[in-house]
Amino acid sequence: MSKLTLVTTAYPYGRSEAAFVEPELACLKEHFEVAILSRNATDPQTSEVPVGIRVWRTKRGKAAFLKGIFPALTQKMLYREFRYIFRHKKEHLFHNLASAGYFMAMACVVKNSLVAMEKECGVPDILYTYWNDWSTLGAVWYIQSHNEKTIRLVTRTHGVDLYEERTPCLYQPYKVQLNQCLDRIFFISHAGMTYHEMHYGTALFEDQYQVRYMGVSADTKVQSTEESEVIRLVSCATMFELKRLDRIIDALEYLEEMVAPLGKRVIWTHIGDGPERAFLERRAQEKLDMLPHIRYIFAGNLPNEEVHRYYRENQYDLFLSVSRTEGLPVSMQEAIAHGIPVMGTDVGGCREIIEPDCGVLLDANVVPLHIAEAVMKYMEQSYERRMQIRENCVRQYKEKFDSKSNYEAFCRELEQLIN
Repeated sequence: MSKLTLVTTAYPYGRSEAAFVEPELACLKEHFEVAILSRNATDPQTSEVPVGIRVWRTKRGKAAFLKGIFPALTQKMLYREFRYIFRHKKEHLFHNLASAGYFMAMACVVKNSLVAMEKECGVPDILYTYWNDWSTLGAVWYIQSHNEKTIRLVTRTHGVDLYEERTPCLYQPYKVQLNQCLDRIFFISHAGMTYHEMHYGTALFEDQYQVRYMGVSADTKVQSTEESEVIRLVSCATMFELKRLDRIIDALEYLEEMVAPLGKRVIWTHIGDGPERAFLERRAQEKLDMLPHIRYIFAGNLPNEEVHRYYRENQYDLFLSVSRTEGLPVSMQEAIAHGIPVMGTDVGGCREIIEPDCGVLLDANVVPLHIAEAVMKYMEQSYERRMQIRENCVRQYKEKFDSKSNYEAFCRELEQLIN
């Protein structure tokens, strides 16, 4: 069985990656002898790793960083990146030069950790970095030191490691150079691949760029919703500015005026927590508490299995998302898996989920009034039409976003790449 080393940001430590990595790992271990290098050096272990998979952690802290600085200064890629910054990213010159240096120093930490792993588990046949950041840069450095063996290098790229707009100074380090070193870049959406091509260059050979949806695992079932005087809305997201949840609150204020003459009510449930929770709760209290036809529920953070239970046991008419930017939202995929139509902004890869017969695509800069009008327009459709849309959602999930079949195809592709 071929050897695969997976480099993660956190898994199996902390809580940021488990929901995404674990379903894929279950498939990877059936096809490869898997080892994991986690860049998380401080958090306690929160996930149980499948039997037979060994885990290493990179060293962190000032000592590890300083140990990486001096080797970084010898790397030609660092000075090529400096030239790129002077030519294309002058606006935040000092910050971007510092970012390039920091990335290379942290790449050295990853490279040294891969060398340490090699003493116990041997040289891998394929290196797979879960994010296209300094993990990938460190993997390149490691591979360059192994001329005696062909090691394939692949990466996934999501959102924070792709879009320049998600960085403070509109700069993603080493992206152009890494194109020269990667056997495959797997994008989680067509929108992401198009963005990469426009900003960092087209593929250097056939099949180098591939779109591979990750998907979700769900016990799919179309809810037989009943005609009701209550419009039930749900959203699921971290509570921070990027998600623009305040616009949903403001839209509910408009919905009060629209549903009151019809004798209807609206209940909005939000799943998730985050730094803006206190602000959003105050805003909801100020704007919505006195409205007789509007009710809201902040459910807080829920384990993934609890989110699925919510969707199975509650009747929701629409899943709402009004984010300023997205990759390919897992939350939307989970919603359609349960037959809940999605109403979301046309950003990132959202239109790849919200096809015309599966929900409503909103303008990227939609304002609260238009959100409210879109909700009412959707609910004015016949009951039969809305049930058909629910069935379309489940079909869309099975065809494109079923994680089991997606990961199986992904693993087969990695095997073919090695062979």
